[in-house]
Amino acid sequence: YIRGDPTFTSISDEGSSSIFSEGGNGSSPLVIGGKKRGWQTEAQTGLYAASSSFHNTLRFSVCSAAIVSIMFLMVFHFEVLNKGLARHFPTGSKWTPNTWESAMYVQYIQQIAAISALTLLKTPYFLWEFTDLFSWANFLVYRAQDDPPASGRRLTTIILGGLVGYGDRIGTSETEMMYETISGFALALGFFLGIVFGATMYNRWLEHIGEKGRRGVIWRCLGLVPLVWFFSLLPLTMTVSFEISMEFKSGMLELWPLVVAFLVLILVICGVTIVVVRILLHRTERDLRRLRSRALWGVFYADCKYGGRLFFLLVIAQQVCMGMCLGLLDDSMVILVLLVTLHVMFLVTVFLTNPFQDGTLLVKRGTYVITTVKLVNLALAFAFLPMSTLSVPGLDRVANAFIGLNSIVIIGWCIRHVLIFGKLVIASTKVEFENWNARNLQAAYDISPSSYQLAVKTRY
Repeated sequence: YIRGDPTFTSISDEGSSSIFSEGGNGSSPLVIGGKKRGWQTEAQTGLYAASSSFHNTLRFSVCSAAIVSIMFLMVFHFEVLNKGLARHFPTGSKWTPNTWESAMYVQYIQQIAAISALTLLKTPYFLWEFTDLFSWANFLVYRAQDDPPASGRRLTTIILGGLVGYGDRIGTSETEMMYETISGFALALGFFLGIVFGATMYNRWLEHIGEKGRRGVIWRCLGLVPLVWFFSLLPLTMTVSFEISMEFKSGMLELWPLVVAFLVLILVICGVTIVVVRILLHRTERDLRRLRSRALWGVFYADCKYGGRLFFLLVIAQQVCMGMCLGLLDDSMVILVLLVTLHVMFLVTVFLTNPFQDGTLLVKRGTYVITTVKLVNLALAFAFLPMSTLSVPGLDRVANAFIGLNSIVIIGWCIRHVLIFGKLVIASTKVEFENWNARNLQAAYDISPSSYQLAVKTRY
């Protein structure tokens, strides 16, 4: 695919597989990799078979569970520095709100969404419908029901690969994909900055009426912004690098798209990374333990040793490299090999450097387990490459294995988050009751010291 070319000359049926040649006729072209059109929408068998009611129920349930988990993780990230709640959660407990889980979960969900951006031409459409539903993880809107635009293509077989096919399936033009991703990121960032602004105004109002301000709450709200930035690394890198590659491949260089793309790369990705590295590199261990530092940058180092506080650079590099592989490269075999190599190198580095603090065994085990699941996902994706010799039933079994594995992980992870949230609600209720009782005792003392002594004796 080259942008600006209205006809695709030199498209051939790769491997002469019957999968690529079934059903094509001059008036209803066979589209591989993009949205189903014409006769394909009514197909009941083969790769184009519509998702069953079970698959539809499962994919929407799993996607909803992932969104619920993201919301819970935001709450945990905010409450983890609440000193009032800390005494109700044992240090190192498996059911304690934490910061490390947010970044790990984001990486995992975005890898599922990234499978859609590969040129896996033998993928059953019900698997694409499953992975495409996670387009929100790339700040893209899923518009599966939109009518396809008119096309000037006249070939019997049309192959749409990579981000072009991905955009076609979710209803986003490849020329607009970068702008939509940037807009989605800007909206998410603006939402959380709005929360910070609201918390600041509320704090000023408290100070104005003579009550004690809550500056710690402001810093904890602001700490959600770096998390949103981390969330954006893979989508922004993927779509920006794709836009740059399309501009140069087509020879139709346009100034503003290139300016926007390079500004995102230089300022949003590289610039912010350099700022964070500089801050963490020049602060002492004591400085990094303070509330302000932990609230703002804790997602990057809170569970690491002081000597391993820059471990997050490896995680950022992994996200950026994944995005560049998906955006720049066309050969899915090469991309899959590079991604597998990237994840194996990540595991080896974690094992050799052991950057996590003592007593954070859950972080280490979680890193190993989730990275292994991601490697299994990539291994299963090899089955859908054009040179695969699997039959359609075999491809369906591999697709069902992919969906089943990730459904179990996401739903199980969501159940864990629901349980942690329940414990958090109970702890918050206890803290609120303790604060209410303390206020009553203080009020009794203010009215009459003798009444206060009587209240204390009665209580204890």
